Amino acid sequence: MDTRLTADVPSEETPPTRWRDRVGTALLWAMPIATALCDTAVMAMAMKDMEENNTDTVTVFALLSGISLFTFIQSMALSGPSTVGSFKETVKMCRERKLPDDKKEWPDISKNQEIASVCLAGSITLFATAADFAASYYFISKTPDDYSFTDKINLVPWMVFSVCMGSVNAFTTIFTEGTSTYKLIRQKISNQSLDNPHPHRKLISKIIGYPIAILGAVENAIEAYSSIKNSLALSTTIAKYGTLVACAPKGFSDFCFAGIICVNAIEASLERMYHGKPEKQEVIALLIALGTSVLVVSPQPALTAALMTDPRTSLPFDSPQALTLSLGYGVLLRDGIVQAYTLYPLCYGSTKWLEKQMRQLLHYLSECCLKPKSDLEESLLTEEPINQSLQNDWVVNISSPSSDNIHSKNKSILFQPNSAKVSSLMANSSPCARSAP
Repeated sequence: MDTRLTADVPSEETPPTRWRDRVGTALLWAMPIATALCDTAVMAMAMKDMEENNTDTVTVFALLSGISLFTFIQSMALSGPSTVGSFKETVKMCRERKLPDDKKEWPDISKNQEIASVCLAGSITLFATAADFAASYYFISKTPDDYSFTDKINLVPWMVFSVCMGSVNAFTTIFTEGTSTYKLIRQKISNQSLDNPHPHRKLISKIIGYPIAILGAVENAIEAYSSIKNSLALSTTIAKYGTLVACAPKGFSDFCFAGIICVNAIEASLERMYHGKPEKQEVIALLIALGTSVLVVSPQPALTAALMTDPRTSLPFDSPQALTLSLGYGVLLRDGIVQAYTLYPLCYGSTKWLEKQMRQLLHYLSECCLKPKSDLEESLLTEEPINQSLQNDWVVNISSPSSDNIHSKNKSILFQPNSAKVSSLMANSSPCARSAP
C-alpha cells in the first residue's frame, strides 16, 4: 500500500472564473486610463503658451497631438501595471489575511510597528488622494477655457466628466503612491539591512537620484496647491498656508512612487554600464525612449513657471526666480528619467520584433529575387565546411607518426583531400556543368 503523502491537485480554472478575471482586469484598467487623461490635460495646459506664441497652426496642432499621445502612452505604461498589480496584491492579502512572502518588500515587523506604519501611510495617502482629485478636476475642467471651445460644448456634462475623472484618478493614487508609501515606511521602520554586492552603485544612484526626486516631489505638491487654490478661490493668508501644508503629504507620496523609480532607474543604468558594451538593439531602444521622454516633458518648466507666477495659482509668498527654474527643470529631469525607464522595455521589445521582421523580409527577397548559390559558393560565403562527407574524407597521409620523423616530413603531405570528390563537387558547382544536359 502506497502511504506517501500526495498534495491535492488544484482543479482547472473554469471558464466563468477566467472570464470574471478578464472582465475585472479590464475594469481595473479604467483607473490608469483616467490618470493618463489627467496627465494629458496637464500637458495641454502647459502647451498653452506655445500655442499663443506660435502662429503656425499646423505645427502647434502636430506638437499638441504628438505630445498628448506620447503622454497618454507613457502614463498608461507607468501607472497601469502598478495599479492592476497593487490592486490584485491587496485583494489577495485581504483574502488570505497575511502579507506576501517576499521579505525584501514586506519585511517582518512587530504589531505596534505595523499599526504605526498603517496609520502614517494611510494619513499621507488620504491627503495625496484629495490633492490628486483637486488637481485632476482643475486641469480637466480648465481645458475648454484654455482652448476656447466653451461655446461649442455643454459645460455641465464636462464638469461631471471632470469630477468622474478626478475621482477615478484619486482611486488610482491609492494603489500607486499609497501602496508605495506603505511599503517604504515599513521598510524604514523595520531597519532591514539587505546584502548588496555593489554598494557603491547604490550610493551613487542615491546621490544623483535623491535631489532630482525631491525637486520633482516639491513641484508636484505645488501643482496640487495651485489647483486647490484656484478651484476654491482661496483669499486669506491662513487658508493659503494651511492648504500648502496640507499638500506636503502629496509631495512625500510622489517621492515614494516616482522618486524611488527615478533612483532605481539610475541604479539600473549604472549596473548595465558596468557589464560592458550594450547591444545595438539596446542602444536603439534607449535612444527612442529618451527622445520620446524629452518630447513629452519639454513643456513642464513652462507649466511650473506659469503656476508660480500666476496670482490665481502662485504661492502665498514671493518665490525667487532660481526656485522656479530649479523646480521646473528638476521635475523635467525626474519625469524624463522615469518615463524613459518606463518606455524602455516597450521600445526594446518593438526593436527586437522589427529587426526580426526585417530579417525575414530580406531572407524572403533573397530567396525570390537573387540567383541561387551552389553548395560550394554557399560554404565559402558562410565559412563553413563544404560537406560533412567531404570533411570526413580529409585523411592523414602518414603511415607511422613517430615523434622522430613527424617533423622531418614535408608538411604538404600531412593532410590531403580526396581529390576525386573535390573534383566532382567543383565540376557540379561550375556554370558549365549546371547547363549541361
